[in-house]
Amino acid sequence: MQSFLTHFQWGPVMSKVPCAILSTFAFVAISAFEPAAARTRYFSVSDGPPNETFTIALSNPTMIAKARQIIAGNISGQVKVSGRIAKWPVKYNAPWHFHLKPASITFITFANTTCLRGAATSEIEANIQKIGTPDYSPLGFWCPLGSRVAAEISANEALHGH
Repeated sequence: MQSFLTHFQWGPVMSKVPCAILSTFAFVAISAFEPAAARTRYFSVSDGPPNETFTIALSNPTMIAKARQIIAGNISGQVKVSGRIAKWPVKYNAPWHFHLKPASITFITFANTTCLRGAATSEIEANIQKIGTPDYSPLGFWCPLGSRVAAEISANEALHGH
């Protein structure tokens, strides 16, 4: 960036603007167009025993902040995870062959009747082909009763193994 600023003809007005200000402007302008994947944060969710833990991805800044507040213990209600099941695997939720669609994830106090409530993570895995059928979570929403955001994990850890 500095060599660009050094070689560009800025004229009399711009020659007085310090490089630090221009560099900051360039950083802010580039950050505004940062892809959503770069803003995605990952959280492990406890669903009882350690072998039932799953991972969610959040890109919405409000939801990320709320997940962090849950981890810190600053929220007592609306701490259970709810979302629509996607019946295909993603790297960050290995070894499970499903994930919760990030845009559908919310934090709830009580699950409504349209949400599959009593199923553990392993039960969702075992019944993945039934999700969305009339007999098993017709709408594909899952609200594990014992779920709680346990920790924020790095993208590297989420995408390359816990």
